[in-house]
Amino acid sequence: MPAIRGSNDQVKPGSNYMRLIRFFKIKFIEEFIEGICQLLISMAQMEKDYLIIDRTNWKIGMKNVNLLTIGGLWENTFLPLQWLQLDKKGNSNVEDRKKLVDKLVGLFEGAGKKVKGFILLADREFIGTLGLEYLLSKEISFVIRLRENMYGELATATGKKNFAQVLM
Repeated sequence: MPAIRGSNDQVKPGSNYMRLIRFFKIKFIEEFIEGICQLLISMAQMEKDYLIIDRTNWKIGMKNVNLLTIGGLWENTFLPLQWLQLDKKGNSNVEDRKKLVDKLVGLFEGAGKKVKGFILLADREFIGTLGLEYLLSKEISFVIRLRENMYGELATATGKKNFAQVLM
């Protein structure tokens, strides 16, 4: 449909606004966004095959917005590829994370790629035996920041030392 033009052949601002309104009325918006993400995955070369998972929480008026997001690094920028709106306050649980990883695996498969060999970077919130075993079952390695009380002991050539001693 051609743009509405005035007497001087300029596109009227109202015409652009109406295009945006029509665009956001797409009936299958989730499928559209998934297609865009698959296109990005197939075209973008993810840096060092890193995936990043994080959760953010903020308020819009009285409503809590709690998003669990997973994506990749592309040109030193985080590119969100899948997300879940958590209908609760606070941390995600292992089932939320499994669902998110499954959605990401499906997205990669739809783009003709695999997540096997990717390294997931995460913060302390994502520690948990079941979740880590699940990542390993998907052949995804991980680097997760530990809580201070979890450093344990490291074996060294001179015997066992705790992590704080190794750093000194």
